[in-house]
Amino acid sequence: MKAFILVTVPAGKSPEAVVALRKIPGVVEAWAVYGETDIVAKIDVADNQTLDRLVMQDIQGMKLVNTTRTLIAIDSI
Repeated sequence: MKAFILVTVPAGKSPEAVVALRKIPGVVEAWAVYGETDIVAKIDVADNQTLDRLVMQDIQGMKLVNTTRTLIAIDSI
């Protein structure tokens, strides 16, 4: 299961947050970006339960993270 997580963090915290996100199992890549979203993380996990844990606990549980938005990729197209 692949997904993209859009993450917002406090001003100036993107570099620190990207480093922390890249250490989380299931986060394949993470980049700081310009715009309303501060970071985009590419996720690859086995199932919904793992995605739930990764987003709800691992990412949203980070003190650096203000908000997240999850976009689940569709493989069947």
